Formats: sequence, C-alpha cells, structure tokens
Amino acid sequence: ASFSSRDSLFNEIGSRIAATDKMVASLQGRAASLDDISRANFKSGLDSVKTRETDLKKSIDEARKATPANWEHVKVMLTSSYEIYANAVELLNMEAPVAQK
Repeated sequence: ASFSSRDSLFNEIGSRIAATDKMVASLQGRAASLDDISRANFKSGLDSVKTRETDLKKSIDEARKATPANWEHVKVMLTSSYEIYANAVELLNMEAPVAQK
C-alpha cells in the first residue's frame, strides 16, 4: 500500500482483527469442554493471540503517525507485526478441531 492509500490498509487490518475477535470468542465458548492439557494449550495460544494483537495495534498506531519519508520502513514493520499476529491466530485455530470434540 502506498502512503496515500494507508487508511484503507488500516481499515482492512481492523476488519481482520474484528473477524478474528469473533472467531476467538466462539472458540473460547468451546474450550470449556477440553481436557486439562488441551485447555492449557488453548489458553497459551489465546494469550499469544492477545499479545500479538496488542503488538499489532501498537504498530498500527505508529503507522498512523508515519510520514511519506518513513512510510516504507513503517509499512515493513506493520507487515511483520501482522504476519506474527496471523501466525498466532493460525496456531490457535489449529486447536479448534480439538475444542469441537
């Protein structure tokens, strides 16, 4: 995304975070039926997602302050934060089939 189109990038990331929040809420409801070990693994994954989401939101805040001169660097940092967040979400989602038992 270019500097001039960064707002649509922020909106897209915000929409993805909102969708993930809904998915996580659904998974949390099913986690109660897990055995102790699976529940602990799920909680660890959930904690990771929450931490990565906080980091991503900080990156978004920093990106909102970017100037045309530093946008490319800030965009790389934002992309990295998003990828780390998405990986944490994917790992948590891998626990979902276990939660459905």
